[in-house]
Amino acid sequence: MKIAIINAYVLNNGDAALSFALYERLCTEGYEVVISTTNYKRVCEIYPQVPFVKAPYEYSALEHFCMRVRNKLKLSIDFEKLFIKWHLMLEKRLHHLDGVISVGGGYINSYYGVEAKLFAAETLRCLNHCPLFMYSQSVGPLSQKDRRDLEHYIGSYELFMVRDRISYERCKNYSNVIMTNDSAFLLDPMNGKANKKIVAVSVRSWSADGRNSDWYSQLVEVLVRKCMEQGYEIEFISTCQGEGHSDHLVAQEIKKRFSIEEQKQIRMDKNTYPLNVLREKLRDYEFIIGTRLHMCILGMLSGTPAFNISYEEKGKECFRYLEMEQYSIDYNEEIGYAEIAFTNFMKNLGKIQEELPAKIRKAHQEAVACFLLWKKKMEEHCEHN
Repeated sequence: MKIAIINAYVLNNGDAALSFALYERLCTEGYEVVISTTNYKRVCEIYPQVPFVKAPYEYSALEHFCMRVRNKLKLSIDFEKLFIKWHLMLEKRLHHLDGVISVGGGYINSYYGVEAKLFAAETLRCLNHCPLFMYSQSVGPLSQKDRRDLEHYIGSYELFMVRDRISYERCKNYSNVIMTNDSAFLLDPMNGKANKKIVAVSVRSWSADGRNSDWYSQLVEVLVRKCMEQGYEIEFISTCQGEGHSDHLVAQEIKKRFSIEEQKQIRMDKNTYPLNVLREKLRDYEFIIGTRLHMCILGMLSGTPAFNISYEEKGKECFRYLEMEQYSIDYNEEIGYAEIAFTNFMKNLGKIQEELPAKIRKAHQEAVACFLLWKKKMEEHCEHN
């Protein structure tokens, strides 16, 4: 059977983990798989062995011009939807599909834009007359318009699989909604191999929800100083290195808060790593301070404990699911509380390292069980058609 994974964003290793974990599992089960992704040309350079197609909402200069004119003149024709449908019809590798999976990530969220992705998935379903699935998604926060759009499209999904409790509460009234965990947990767990006192620190800018970037920088500085007091070296690294991402710029600003002498303990890794190379690298750290959730998840899948600074709901929810919620703090957490939580994390590091493999094995097994549920639903649909 032929499956299309749509709405992937593979340049970000966090989202790449969601796509590739599912892709590899599908391939193992014997499915033919194609992935529709943004940044198509660059992604193909990094992962030449993976069958990618260009996302239908990556527009040409002329198409962007038409959409701007339409918005300015308030024309009734929706060029964006027209172009999405046209792109999907022209892409022969997206013909004759047996199923469409809209991969997990952050786009059912008004910060990132919602309707184009929902419309693309629904259009691909209609063009192929095949079932559509939402796989391991977070939902919200949503504007009123985006809530209406979700209500319009959600009924088209055979299964709408959400990855956290808050997302489930937002859409549990729909009969096709079930709760799963983060699909990155489909990746096979690895053992850590840290033999150096090095801490990985992942940062990011975030201005939504009225967040204060200066407070966040101060928060990270406090945590980094506590590591340095214990003799750790610091390495700033991100799941979103290069490719237009600004994480290293945030890290550079935080580094300036330290004296010239202190900066000798701080390194900046600006390299862009393919997913499997990053996973292997994360095994080398004693622990991770991660703002991006999937830096924490990938680290823990690599056997490395993680302390989370959560800028969205998904971070706290994931750590709650892992029964580690005491090691997830808010992006603008009160400094005193953050120090206490992090001190407890460092104090309990040995116990965390001891318990982590069992927690991750459980999460992996539950992710596999959810995949098998999807597979059963897919096979039932094929039998009835």
